[in-house]
Amino acid sequence: MKRHPYGTNVYGPTPQSISVTPIDEAQNTSSPGVVEAMHRQVTAERSKRAMFYSS
Repeated sequence: MKRHPYGTNVYGPTPQSISVTPIDEAQNTSSPGVVEAMHRQVTAERSKRAMFYSS
């Protein structure tokens, strides 16, 4: 299981990752591009994991 450097589990179903939406993050940062890239990475990671489990 991958762990975030700050101790929060980015890829897992933690309350933090569920409650934080891309819209919330975009409002809390001055660089939406970074958030968008992070969100895209997490989405790709989840879809890869889903494909791995379904095969």
